[in-house]
Amino acid sequence: MHAGFDVIRSSPELIPSARDLHIAHGLAFHDARGIQAARDGGCQRLCCEALQINRLPGKLVVANPFMSTDGSNS
Repeated sequence: MHAGFDVIRSSPELIPSARDLHIAHGLAFHDARGIQAARDGGCQRLCCEALQINRLPGKLVVANPFMSTDGSNS
């Protein structure tokens, strides 16, 4: 089903950076870990309906795929 997608696994190496995101941005640790895994995997855009973050430091954009650009539900 997801043959065209790369799988990025959580690893001990990403935990310190995820912890820093958790503290600096007030994210739940599991959300910070997912964001850091996406960053480490070279993702430019992370689609997630649960996170309400438009931009974090760096190149990763976190966006809700069900929200239009004006902030309304599509």
